[in-house]
Amino acid sequence: MIRALPLTILFGLLISLPGGASKNLSADSNPFIQEPTERRASTDERAALKPEAISPYMIEWYIDINEDADLKRIWRALKLDTDEIPDRCYGGCEAETFNIEIEGLAPGRTVALKISFKEVFFHQYLIFRRENSDSTGVEKWLFIGNIDSRDQRYGLPTHRLETGDDRTWFVVRELWGRGSSVTAQGEKWYEIKERKLKHVLRYPVEGYTRPCYGNPGRSYKSILIRHGAVNGVYTVPVQYLVSYNISECDRGKDSLPLFTKAQKAYFVWSAEEERFILDKSQSDITKKELGSVYHIEEFSDEEFVEYNFSELSEIARSGDAERRDWLRQFLTRVQDSPRKTVLQQALQQ
Repeated sequence: MIRALPLTILFGLLISLPGGASKNLSADSNPFIQEPTERRASTDERAALKPEAISPYMIEWYIDINEDADLKRIWRALKLDTDEIPDRCYGGCEAETFNIEIEGLAPGRTVALKISFKEVFFHQYLIFRRENSDSTGVEKWLFIGNIDSRDQRYGLPTHRLETGDDRTWFVVRELWGRGSSVTAQGEKWYEIKERKLKHVLRYPVEGYTRPCYGNPGRSYKSILIRHGAVNGVYTVPVQYLVSYNISECDRGKDSLPLFTKAQKAYFVWSAEEERFILDKSQSDITKKELGSVYHIEEFSDEEFVEYNFSELSEIARSGDAERRDWLRQFLTRVQDSPRKTVLQQALQQ
């Protein structure tokens, strides 16, 4: 049977096919039906351990026909850390290949393989580039990098391409944090270079927290604005919108909205660091806020006042009775500071 064949024999048979593997081979032409000889297995085992002999299509096929695919040999050949990623499928793997179109390169030269290890909520992208065939006509593949998404319990990560300045970025949106009353998603950008894949940008995208007991809860979303060169520097602007509420968890009781605010983050290319960094001069959001407000992290009452002093001042001066009463009670647990004093004085007027 096909599933009984060792990995090295399967790969040896695959690389002997012209043009690599195809999932649409008929049963009559399927090379796995033929019984391999001992000599052939020895030769193909050496070939299977060479990274250039491994194509994304071979891995996809091997996973598709093996419910309990053992991937350790593949990971070693590609020089991946076998302690960090699953090495078996345990009946729960899905594999899919798709082309990545890059300007200036022929279609099909850059190929991604997505592997989903559903049993352990792990998903992985392997990026390959097709090299020119050698004198024997055998295709060679260059493995240029991997993207791992761990602990994706509430759904599959999604991906897309972003382009600009003659560059191509592979963008993955994934789950960054989760809990009974919190969730957060974010995006990571990977620049696809000639012979490597480089992580160059990450930012939060969407999420919420519901802490209950009248504490400030929040939900947020982001919009990626058109990116491009600004004054000679490539810039990726992201618009954020965060809404705060008095978080209640009593069934049938709605949370009271407090206020909504917009903030914009500008990520600019740093030639020195070879990645995008937050531009403090253009952004009206700090790195600290990105890591706490726009994530699942809880921040202190004092930080809540610091981040939202102008909005809380508006509530203190002209808010309705319910919101003013909430703010008055909230300030009793905030440490003394000049900002607390200003808010308390506004509430007394």
